[in-house]
Amino acid sequence: MQRERVRDVRAERVEMCQSGAESIEAQIVSVLQGGAKSIAGARIDLKQGGALMIRGQEITLAQGGAAVVRADAAQVTQGASWLIAAHQVVLQQSAAQWLLAREARLQQSAAVILVGGRITAQNCGAALVLGSKVEGDLRPLLDRRGAVGFGAAFGAVFGLFWLLRGRRKA
Repeated sequence: MQRERVRDVRAERVEMCQSGAESIEAQIVSVLQGGAKSIAGARIDLKQGGALMIRGQEITLAQGGAAVVRADAAQVTQGASWLIAAHQVVLQQSAAQWLLAREARLQQSAAVILVGGRITAQNCGAALVLGSKVEGDLRPLLDRRGAVGFGAAFGAVFGLFWLLRGRRKA
């Protein structure tokens, strides 16, 4: 399909170029310079495009974006996503708001919240990192200890205001 806009596409294999769809469901999906609201399949390649929701076994996203990515294995290169949830994730020069993975490898990437079993990073940053094993060059704004300290300080300040507010009414 080339330069078309369709509603729902269901097939064994879907290849789209400069096209869009409401939803795509196929074993193998390849989208170049296009997008869809929803894409589901075993193997999904999305280059220079976007989607709201992508679900699949193997997902490759290059120079594009997706709001939500759910996969067994996901690779994002020069892309962005609001949520990536997968067993294995590779992020290269990319960003994610939430990254949840059993195993995550990041290169020159960033995440706001990074949760994983094993995290390997090179020249990366994250606001909050929760991982069983973290290796490499990852600069967290808050690690586990920092998050506990922030929570305790926030709770103390909130509790103090709560007490003062109660005394003023009495």
